Amino acid sequence: MDGWDPSVVDGFAEARPVILFDNAGVSRSGGTTPDNVAAMANDAVAFIKQHHDKITNLHIKDRKKDHGPNVAVWGTGDTPIKEVMQLLKKEKYHFPANLELEYPIPADSDIIAEAKKCLAYVKSCLV
Repeated sequence: MDGWDPSVVDGFAEARPVILFDNAGVSRSGGTTPDNVAAMANDAVAFIKQHHDKITNLHIKDRKKDHGPNVAVWGTGDTPIKEVMQLLKKEKYHFPANLELEYPIPADSDIIAEAKKCLAYVKSCLV
């Protein structure tokens, strides 16, 4: 992980184990570097499978390919939220997944209504 400042990583590691994920084609890893967030997330699904026993917390948000904007409704972006949620359920992994609502709240809505929409989407992924 040549690109990480050791003083930052060491600071994180004082309180908890740290896993730095080098995506395909990044640093010394092989393969072609993904050019967007969603493609990176696909590699992350494989990473979760391989390293689940070391993961203590997972952070997810829905994005569009090619550095696109955060989307207005979860499930309309390119991040494989459904695949990740189904993986967590199927394998019964025991770490939390924090799902970030980061898109702009529409003028005719509020944060509670939008959070309910996002939660409904996540629930639909788990049936």
